[in-house]
Amino acid sequence: MKHRWLTVAALQGRDLARRRMVLLVLVGLPLAWYASSAAAGLDYAVGSGTLGVGWCVGATALFTVLGGRSVDPRLVQAGYRPWELLAGRLLMLLGTALVLAAFFAAVMVAGSRPDRPGAVALSIVLIAVVSIGVGLLVAALLPRELEGTLLLIAFVGLQIGIPTAVAQWMPYYGPLRMTDTSLPPANLALLTAHAIACTVVLVLAAGALWYRRVRLTPAAPRRAEMPGRP
Repeated sequence: MKHRWLTVAALQGRDLARRRMVLLVLVGLPLAWYASSAAAGLDYAVGSGTLGVGWCVGATALFTVLGGRSVDPRLVQAGYRPWELLAGRLLMLLGTALVLAAFFAAVMVAGSRPDRPGAVALSIVLIAVVSIGVGLLVAALLPRELEGTLLLIAFVGLQIGIPTAVAQWMPYYGPLRMTDTSLPPANLALLTAHAIACTVVLVLAAGALWYRRVRLTPAAPRRAEMPGRP
């Protein structure tokens, strides 16, 4: 069957669409983070909402991969290639991330009226894309829901307090720097390149680790039995 990765993307999308509570959390959690910060008059309300979008997209990627860990080897045994499974999930996650990013960019730009609305919208799109790689890598490193969720929470929560010298090496540095109004306007092209490079590295690392778990080990050939022997 051609374009089986599209079939995987469609099936994953249908599964996500049926989970109404998950969709409610995906929309409600970042909205709550942003609304509570904005209501308190914090200057970092947009940054807080941006981190909320990052966490939700990362969690979606985490549970998407972990949810298929028992099915993937059987799909490979049935003829699916590992890259088709990963490409299908990436396509579904990218579509979900862009839809969420567009919605929250509109909400935050309208709600906070930032001086640089284009930078805010770009930051939300970038953190959503980067978070796909973050969630995939966490799922590849910790193939259990509880441990993976705790690591993702810790990683996102530490972003605000990380010193700049360390933050520059983190995948969320570019998107969060774009939302920081306490600093002069940054070079958006360099920050975008930083975020894209981090995404590529994260996805490749996660894909390599994930492939080792789902690849098939060729069965050992049977020795020809001698006639008359049991």
